[in-house]
Amino acid sequence: TDDQLKGLTAACGPAHRSFPLALCPQIADADLFELSKKEAALTHQNSIAGEVAGIVNLICRGFIREKPWHDAIHAAFTMPNLHSDVQSVG
Repeated sequence: TDDQLKGLTAACGPAHRSFPLALCPQIADADLFELSKKEAALTHQNSIAGEVAGIVNLICRGFIREKPWHDAIHAAFTMPNLHSDVQSVG
């Protein structure tokens, strides 16, 4: 499918299914983004899917840590080397 659609298969599936990672206390905050990207890569070859899942999970973790809405979102979008399409959302 990824080949047929010329890499346009980022989709939002990993962001929908991986939020339990944000809820898992055994996953350190510093590891959550990369782990989310790895989990997304199990089904999505496009790296944007992993970045979006990582950002969603970081935002959820921020809320768990009682960060205000703006702070949780801002912190999530400070991950290094985000794809320009992902950066433009933040």
